[in-house]
Amino acid sequence: MGRHSYGWPEVIAFRGDTARCSIGAFCSIAPEVQIQVGGNHHTHTVSTFPFRLRWRLPNALADGMPSSKGDVIIANDVWIGQGAMILSGVSIGDGAVIGARAVVATDVRAYAVVVGNPAREVRRRFSDAVVEELLAIRWWEWPDDVLKERIDFLNRLPVEAFVERFRAQRTSVL
Repeated sequence: MGRHSYGWPEVIAFRGDTARCSIGAFCSIAPEVQIQVGGNHHTHTVSTFPFRLRWRLPNALADGMPSSKGDVIIANDVWIGQGAMILSGVSIGDGAVIGARAVVATDVRAYAVVVGNPAREVRRRFSDAVVEELLAIRWWEWPDDVLKERIDFLNRLPVEAFVERFRAQRTSVL
């Protein structure tokens, strides 16, 4: 879990899964969030049930284990609401908001707000131009002392004022 991120998501993996979960800086994760890094049953066979594995029959692995669609990547400054579920292979962009009880099965772009089952984008937090600027500024990489000095810019001013103030400093934190 990244710098200053908080919460206790339940990361669910199954035997043999190699996928991982990565959580960036300044993420807020509510209670009851589940992140599934594996356990996808095969759907191209007659049954999805792992007979040989569950019945401890020979050649259990020949049937294939429940598998993963890949790593779960949660970028920076992401807010995940209570009871949300993130499925394997999903990337969630910087600044995204995942609504309570959402089931996220596909990637979420930066600064998008997604809700529902399946999760769908209902809006973007800011205009495309502002999002582009925020992704270039990368405030979450600033040292803590710089963040403390700029706390009013982060939490009080309109986002456009923040972008205007720090646009020229994209490559420098000072």
